[in-house]
Amino acid sequence: MNKTLNSRRCPPETEVSLESLLKMNEMNEEINILQRKKIEMLQKKKMNQLLGDVNNVQEDVNNFQKEEANKLYKEKLRDKFYKKEVDYLQEDINDFLQVEKLDYPQEDISEFLHEQAEQLKSKIGNRRTFINYMLK
Repeated sequence: MNKTLNSRRCPPETEVSLESLLKMNEMNEEINILQRKKIEMLQKKKMNQLLGDVNNVQEDVNNFQKEEANKLYKEKLRDKFYKKEVDYLQEDINDFLQVEKLDYPQEDISEFLHEQAEQLKSKIGNRRTFINYMLK
């Protein structure tokens, strides 16, 4: 049995001392600690990257919502202006039609109606210009 143990032993030049084995073990532990720290740092870096990406997406969503809200507001404002415009034009048309009911000679009424029609066209053009200016 002793021969078996002796035959298993390494030659003296390849034997490793207990101290060097302990030192190698310590170094391996330090390497493992450093590798874990490296992994943690990489995970933190990746997490920060992902958080940055999430923040960018959230900012994009917020900007999109603001743009959509502005568009909706402008559409409502435009609708409000157009409704008022229609009301004003209806009043002008009613005034215009009231003249037809008056008892004037036909030639005077035709000339007057022509003038009123030109004024009405001018008002419509001016109001459209104003509305377009306000909505820009």
